[in-house]
Amino acid sequence: MRIINIEEKKQLMLDMLVEIDTFCREKDIKYFLAGGTLIGAVRHKGFIPWDDDADIALLRCDYERLVSSFKSKSGNIEIRDFRNNHDYIWPSAKFIHNKTVLIENNNKKSSIGVFIDVFPLDNVYGNKQAVIKYQRKVLLWKNILNVKYIPLSKDRKWYKNGVIAMSRILRLLPNKVILKIIHNLSTKYDNYIGCTYICSFSGAWGKKEISEKELFSNVVECQFENHNFFIPQGYDKFLTNIYGDYMTPPPVEKRMSTHKSIEYWK
Repeated sequence: MRIINIEEKKQLMLDMLVEIDTFCREKDIKYFLAGGTLIGAVRHKGFIPWDDDADIALLRCDYERLVSSFKSKSGNIEIRDFRNNHDYIWPSAKFIHNKTVLIENNNKKSSIGVFIDVFPLDNVYGNKQAVIKYQRKVLLWKNILNVKYIPLSKDRKWYKNGVIAMSRILRLLPNKVILKIIHNLSTKYDNYIGCTYICSFSGAWGKKEISEKELFSNVVECQFENHNFFIPQGYDKFLTNIYGDYMTPPPVEKRMSTHKSIEYWK
């Protein structure tokens, strides 16, 4: 197998985004660029130069429509989540380029390739403090899932490795059970009327993933690598809440990818 270089990977992800965008427009499914991809669109009009991934997000109703109905016109893309793939180990879906394979130390159980993360945004009921408290309950189960796949490391304190080693007993609890619990907790309030907040329970930023629902009430178009994609109308407040001054690039020494994966052509 040949390693996919960074420029090839970005082109694959862009091709995937274009195909996903076309499908969503045809089916009237509202999606948003998210995470570093959203920053890239607003700040660079394309990928962040030192970044190497892509993310989209959808309100839960549109997320479910996309997961259940997506068909790839090119034949190169599959959408996977824990309900349609028996060895899938993440609580949110991914678009996978099926002519590639990815090797990542802490995710050995699930075979994927170059991917785009797909994050559902779920209603949460109550004031901000109640929402934070509820999010912690969901994140507890997410952490239980994550600790099953943390590798031991000689660079880690001995007692931390000891805790990780003891946590191996969690492998007796099937992933499907944990993922179903996370799903049920995440979607508990999705039929409630009057929820002020939404949360990306699968995101990596803790309570910063909690946002006012109105920020995602509509979309606007934004240029990204010479294509137009959708971003939330409240993108500025959303990004500021998570990243602070997102329009100022980090210091040069921090301009690097945080991902530890290698992608190959099949």
